[in-house]
Amino acid sequence: MNAVLIVDERNGLAFNHRPPSRDGALMEDLKTQIDGPLYATSYFGRMASRYGLDVCEDQPENEEDWVLFDHDPTPEEAEKINKILLYRFMDVYYPADERLSLDLSDFTIEEEMSFEGTSHDEIVREVLVRNAA
Repeated sequence: MNAVLIVDERNGLAFNHRPPSRDGALMEDLKTQIDGPLYATSYFGRMASRYGLDVCEDQPENEEDWVLFDHDPTPEEAEKINKILLYRFMDVYYPADERLSLDLSDFTIEEEMSFEGTSHDEIVREVLVRNAA
């Protein structure tokens, strides 16, 4: 599967089941990065659908499907991730009760760029692909 992760600079992933931010520029960028539905549930899914993303609450059907994680991927989920679209809010530290602990050393950065958000000075987008076994 392909994962979408949205974190602050300290890897804060969620607080009270909500993402660190609802930045409109990030959501617009996300629409340009994925094709097909975005698998998401809870608040994250509702947030993405408000920005016009095609959100599906079912389980992903194949390894090319995109999943927007509202939690730290479990070890079982982590081993299925082949590609990560990681958005990081820079110089921002939100309260978080869920932090990303996924070992990113298993992945290589394929692309990195930063852009200005609607409510953040800088958002970094990284595309990471799993290293060959």
